[in-house]
Amino acid sequence: MGKSDIQLKLTNGHGSGQASVAYVRSKAEMLVATAGADGKVCVRDTTLLETLHRAKCDMPPARIIAADPKGKLLAVGDEQYVKVG
Repeated sequence: MGKSDIQLKLTNGHGSGQASVAYVRSKAEMLVATAGADGKVCVRDTTLLETLHRAKCDMPPARIIAADPKGKLLAVGDEQYVKVG
């Protein structure tokens, strides 16, 4: 595959400020999870980037996100706290 074959699709998902992204493997597909300074955590499909799940984290907002390799847990955090669910 040459450089001209690579496409990147961008979509707005969070307000201004720090944000992070993690890939999440489910049984059926690969998903992308994002967390931003606006306090939102979103899980999207990787094809159309449509939001499948959305959550709002209480203060402080979750700006860092990680997923376990089996896709069962997400961890979100900031400089002081981590929440796993």
